[in-house]
Amino acid sequence: MSTRLRRAVLVLLAALTVFFGAWAALLPTATATPPTGNKVWVCKYVDKPGEPETLQTGQNPIAVDVSAIPISPVVVGSEFADAQGRSLVIGFVVDEHGQNGEPPPTCPPPNPGTTTTTHGSTSSSSSSSSSSSSSSSSSSSTSSSTSTTQPTTSSSSSTTMPSTSSSSTPPTAPTVPTSPTVPTLDVSAFSTQCVKDAPFVVIVFGNQPQYNGMPATVTFHLLDGTVIETTVVTYQANSTVRLVYPGATVDPVTGEATDWPGWKQLPDGSWVEDPTDQAFRDGLVVTVEVNPSATGTISYPPATSTCANPPTTPGTPDTTPPPGDTTPPTTATLTSIPVTGSETDQMVLIALAALCGGAFLILATRWRSAAA
Repeated sequence: MSTRLRRAVLVLLAALTVFFGAWAALLPTATATPPTGNKVWVCKYVDKPGEPETLQTGQNPIAVDVSAIPISPVVVGSEFADAQGRSLVIGFVVDEHGQNGEPPPTCPPPNPGTTTTTHGSTSSSSSSSSSSSSSSSSSSSTSSSTSTTQPTTSSSSSTTMPSTSSSSTPPTAPTVPTSPTVPTLDVSAFSTQCVKDAPFVVIVFGNQPQYNGMPATVTFHLLDGTVIETTVVTYQANSTVRLVYPGATVDPVTGEATDWPGWKQLPDGSWVEDPTDQAFRDGLVVTVEVNPSATGTISYPPATSTCANPPTTPGTPDTTPPPGDTTPPTTATLTSIPVTGSETDQMVLIALAALCGGAFLILATRWRSAAA
C-alpha cells in the first residue's frame, strides 16, 4: 500500500473517531427531558370547628399550576389556606399520571389536633338538668297517681299535692335546635396572570365533583361593592378557568391585548388616561356561585408587568407606573431555561458527516488510482 493511501486511511479513521465522539457527547444533552416545574402536587385538608383535621376526600393530592397558588416562591413544604382548610405543597409534577411511571406522592397524615369540649360540658349540664327535671316530673307523677287511690272524702286535699309538687320543680330547659350544616364551595385560588401582554383572572376550582357540569356565576365587584361585570362558566372539579380582566380586551384571533383598564387610545394611536375604569386597577372582589358560593380578592398586575399598561411604542411594553400609581418600577427577574439541544449541535453533526464523506471520496479515488 502506498504512502498516500495509508495517509488517506488514517485521515478517514480520525474523522470517524471525531464524529462518533462528538455524537456520543451530544446525545445525552439532546434527549434529556427536564421537569417542566409548572405544576406541583398539593395535598388538601379539611378543618371544621370542634373536629380534628382530615384529608379531603376524592383525588388527593391534586396537580395545581404554580401561577394559581397565592404565595411566592412556591417550594416543597409551602402551605396556604383555602375555604376548606390548609393546602400543602409536597412535590413538583413530572408527569400528571405519575412520576416517571409511578403513582403520585402520598399526602402526609393530617394534624391530630384536639376537639373543643365547651359544648360537651354545656350539653352534660343540660343533660343533668334534664335528668333532674325528669326525676322531679316522675316524682310528681307518682304523687299524683297515689293521690287518686285515696278515698273520696280526701280528694280535695289530694288534688292540691301535685300542684304543690309542680310549683317546687324547676321548669325543664327547652331544647335548642341545631343549625343545619351550610354547604361551602371550594375554590383553591384566585389570582391574576399575564398572557400575551393581556391581564387575566385565574380561578382554580377545588375537588367537589358533585357540582360538575353545573353553571358557575362569576361576579366582579369593585372594592366598594359595586358590581362591574358578571359571566357564567361551567364548574369542573380541579379545573382552572381564565377570564380577561375587567376593563381589558383581547383580539379574538391573535390573542393580543387591545385595551387596558385606566387607558384609552386616541385616533392617532396614542394612549391617554381613562378615568371611567381607573378604579378597576385598585383590585377586585370575585364571587363564584354554584349555590353554595366562594369569594376572593385579586390585585391588578403590578406596573412593571408587561400586561399592566399599553405599550409606549409598537412592540415595546411600558414600564412606567399606571395613572395614580406612584410605586417605582422594579426589575423583573429572568429565569434561565435548561438546555435540551440546539441548532448548533445539529450543525456540528452535519459538518462532521460532510468531513467524513469527503475523506471517504478521497480515499476511494486514490484507491482506484493505486489499483490501476
